[in-house]
Amino acid sequence: MSIVVEQACGGHRDFEVGAIDLSLEKGKLTALIGPNGCGKSTFLSLLAGLLPLRSGRVTIGDCDISKTGKRQLSKRLTLLPQHPVVPSGLTVAQLVHYGRAPHQNMLGMRCAGDNEIVDQSMQTAGVYELRNRLLSDLSGGQRQRVFIAMGLAQDTPYFLLDEPTSFLDVRYQFEILDLLSSHTRAGRACIVVLHDIAQAARYADTLVIMKGGTIAAQGAPKSVLQPALLRSVYGIDAHVYSDPVSGTPVVTLASKELSRSVKLSA
Repeated sequence: MSIVVEQACGGHRDFEVGAIDLSLEKGKLTALIGPNGCGKSTFLSLLAGLLPLRSGRVTIGDCDISKTGKRQLSKRLTLLPQHPVVPSGLTVAQLVHYGRAPHQNMLGMRCAGDNEIVDQSMQTAGVYELRNRLLSDLSGGQRQRVFIAMGLAQDTPYFLLDEPTSFLDVRYQFEILDLLSSHTRAGRACIVVLHDIAQAARYADTLVIMKGGTIAAQGAPKSVLQPALLRSVYGIDAHVYSDPVSGTPVVTLASKELSRSVKLSA
């Protein structure tokens, strides 16, 4: 089962993406990168059914998301937005239990299976020891891991994350990306909006590079991260070389003067 995007157009009143064709497979980590305002978050919201399609369609297996209710859709995919709301007065375990809501009856009754999945999700995300602490008492990195644990507890084939590493220090960034990578190796799929090109290239099986609401390129990091493309998308002259440890592409600016004034971000 894949998420298949066919000539999809849609978005906000003042900004739309399209026409986009894309296939997102389980067992793969896909990173969406591109300049600020290019439509990455809008496209992610279209995939999640939060914004209406003007034309085209998005399907998950035989399920057309435009014809599927939110509850049924939430059993197929999980979305972690860029700025998730932090409810006051909740413990870590209470928030992670919210991830089980789509699988519970209308009264919200829990079962033994829910508790087991929640405990396993907290352990996988490395927050089990924090389960009785209030969210308000956690650091930013710890809180982000808790939201990821909630997403894991939703237990869907597809996990969509909008800039999950923003505002975190380097250690937490790599820990979260390692966690998502292991999640895909377990047979799920992650579609992640990222800022850092090198991190996207290191962890993604597929890069989707967006510009002006459309896809400028897609494919394996080594095949798409080329100087000509970076010049076209970001307006920079850059060198691309292989990381000595991972072998994945790394991008540096060709001009020392530009390097003082241009921030390489996706």
